Amino acid sequence: MKNWTLKSVSTKELAALYGIHRKAMSKILKHHESVIGKRTGYSWYVEQLLRFFEVYGPPPLVRVVYTIYTRDIK
Repeated sequence: MKNWTLKSVSTKELAALYGIHRKAMSKILKHHESVIGKRTGYSWYVEQLLRFFEVYGPPPLVRVVYTIYTRDIK
């Protein structure tokens, strides 16, 4: 199983993670839009993906790696 770092992705990239067609993923996302929120621009944000994973489940083809980014404030 391949590791995949959680990041903003397009609908096409998200569909590839689940192994389904882009149009099928669009219908699934449209159905869960009330929970995950509307897409802004071309990509789904990390927060939206986390909500989607709670509702629909994580992708079966990859192991999702959660990383926490911090930066020092000077």
